[in-house]
Amino acid sequence: SETLILNALSVAAVVELIATLGVAWLGDKVGRVRVVIWGLAAVAILAAPQFLVLKSGSVFLIFLTFAVMRLVLAATYGPIAAVLSQMFKPQARYTSISLAYQGAGAIFGGLSPLVSTLMYKATGSIWPVIALLIGMCVLSIVCLLFAPQHVDEATDTDGAPQGLNKESASA
Repeated sequence: SETLILNALSVAAVVELIATLGVAWLGDKVGRVRVVIWGLAAVAILAAPQFLVLKSGSVFLIFLTFAVMRLVLAATYGPIAAVLSQMFKPQARYTSISLAYQGAGAIFGGLSPLVSTLMYKATGSIWPVIALLIGMCVLSIVCLLFAPQHVDEATDTDGAPQGLNKESASA
């Protein structure tokens, strides 16, 4: 029922809220890109159970699967700001992150539900939708592996790169 799904999503959202800070911290400890890749791989693995559990009718399994899915999704959201900020040089970082994040959100986040619905209606099967989700996870992992990661130069307390005085930094 719709109420069951809404309740399961609400509980799962609380799980994600709590987990996001933890996986962001984990990203700082073991590597942001690594944590996001683990999260994407877990989403791909859980894609089929996430949809197939709905037919089981088990309230417990639906709540559990939704919560676990949101837990692993937190691994993609928690460290993503740091991952994105390191993809661009400081001179163009703010605009670049905004364009990349908002553009991708509009295209993939906006069109995915429509495409998924059309695929389901055209085939009568949930498997093409599952394949789409897995494909997007694989594409994201490949993109992350090849994405540039820029490291900012260390600066002194004046904001100038270390080793430079104010006069040579402003020249």
